[in-house]
Amino acid sequence: ASPAAASPAAASPQPLSADKSESCGAWAASGECEANSGFMLRECETSCAARVRDMKTVSRIAACAAWKLSGACGASAAFMARVCSGTCDGAAAPAPADPPAGGVAQVHADDLSRQQGTAAGEAGEGGEGEPAEAEGGAAAQLGEGSYRPGPYQLDDGTALDEQGFQALAKSKAGVMVNFFAPWCFWSQKLVPAWEAVGRRLHARAYSQSFAFVRVDCTSAKGRDLCRSHSIHAFPTVRTYRGSVHAFEPYEYGREENVIWLHMVKIAAEVVVQRMHDVPAAEREGFAEQITHISADLKAAMERRREGLDEDWSEDALGPEEEVAEDRELLAQIDDAASSILAAKGVDISHILRHAREAGSEGAEARAVRDASSDHVLALLADGAKQPSPLDEDGSPLEMWEEEAGHEGCNLFGYVEVSRAPGTIHLAPHSSRHSFDFSHVNTSHHIDHLSFGLELGAIERRGLPPDVRKHLLSLDGRAFTAATAHLTQEHHVNIVPTRYQPAGSVAHVETYQFTATSHARTKDTLPSLLISYDVSPIQVNIAERRQPTSELVLSFCAIIGGVVAVFGIIDGMLYTGSAVVRQKLSAGKLH
Repeated sequence: ASPAAASPAAASPQPLSADKSESCGAWAASGECEANSGFMLRECETSCAARVRDMKTVSRIAACAAWKLSGACGASAAFMARVCSGTCDGAAAPAPADPPAGGVAQVHADDLSRQQGTAAGEAGEGGEGEPAEAEGGAAAQLGEGSYRPGPYQLDDGTALDEQGFQALAKSKAGVMVNFFAPWCFWSQKLVPAWEAVGRRLHARAYSQSFAFVRVDCTSAKGRDLCRSHSIHAFPTVRTYRGSVHAFEPYEYGREENVIWLHMVKIAAEVVVQRMHDVPAAEREGFAEQITHISADLKAAMERRREGLDEDWSEDALGPEEEVAEDRELLAQIDDAASSILAAKGVDISHILRHAREAGSEGAEARAVRDASSDHVLALLADGAKQPSPLDEDGSPLEMWEEEAGHEGCNLFGYVEVSRAPGTIHLAPHSSRHSFDFSHVNTSHHIDHLSFGLELGAIERRGLPPDVRKHLLSLDGRAFTAATAHLTQEHHVNIVPTRYQPAGSVAHVETYQFTATSHARTKDTLPSLLISYDVSPIQVNIAERRQPTSELVLSFCAIIGGVVAVFGIIDGMLYTGSAVVRQKLSAGKLH
């Protein structure tokens, strides 16, 4: 039905149509009346009418407002006039498009804004002179506001240089930036989700305070910018809060709704914090932004709690863990968007102005405050601070500081290997990143490297000095990569050693090793290699104590040997001298 033809029908209610499918009751119970309003109100009017009568007042008004936005005032005039009387004004919304053949149109609540953002971009590029109603769709859903987004333009990532990026970070409460390389497979794979989130953000009022940009690290401007921020892997996604010197790395899933969820949570914190930094008289200008954030946060977190938009990244929390981590947020955010929509004529600035004056907001404003997101509304109170996230040991987590430098890593651990030649390969690795080889520096310092079970200090002191020297051949040595693309390798020859102290039946098993180091340049990812080879020959060292009797016997043997030697020498001298005397006496020696 066209809008013109729908208005009379809305004014003169007709009997509701019966459900056209046996599944309508189950669909309505699962929330499809609100999520897929265009289809459900044409096929399942009776079930949706029964469902909306069971809703709370604020939820009913919110659902009616969402149906109005989707065009239900024109497409299901009888339903809207009977069940949602007062929601549709004289200008009925256009009818929604027919669902795709073969089933229910899967258009969820939080995806509706994405469609509106896409329509806004198409409207800006398309017909001239036509009102861009789609561009203000999000604002219309979340409340009557003044924000009207212009045509969406895809960011190609080549516009920002270092100076421009610093200016952007200072002017915005927060900036989420994607450092990418066009040749990188993972960067290419992220483009659709990143563009979709950018379109959704473009339709929100808080896009005035939160930027969502890309930087091409292969462009003339982006190359220097990426180098100054030590970007070595692509894509690298970071969030900056008012400064380029501190950032938070994004290490979650790269699906559209997962990125959207984390972006909205960060935007809620930075926008409210920015609001605290301005004089109280100027805070009313943030009302529309806070309204949009509260609704988006509620919708995104509700989907997450229901197990939708699963984050499959390695370090991601599961739905139950995330609910536990953000329990205050998740427990009280359920009706944030509904309550704000329900508060017709209640300006959010009332909350901003009287947040700490109990009972001064009026009944309607108090209802908004009680039902809305505590995560957002608690931040609205003057002086309220978002608690810092805590580490496992209870200490607050801090943002990474660029100036302090966070290059490299500390590696500690044990590796169990068979007694056969092998290699320990240390190199940067990520299942969803590509690396710039020229920026991978393999300089390293070896604090400790040993093989076999770690010996205690007493056991080490008991070993012979030559053995101790070869237990820690590489400890304390530093190796510097003077050129790019440099792979460094340590070749280790390991000799199993068994030492048995004197007077003890126990023995010490250890491994001596010698190491030779060298480096080579390759056009591959630089790495650090520790190749080892275990000798098939074992060195057995047994210490024995000599008995005193053996010492005395050895001493006597030595003395006896000395006496015997001197006796032989004396005999030789005596015999020689006797011969000489005989010859002298015979006159034969001249």
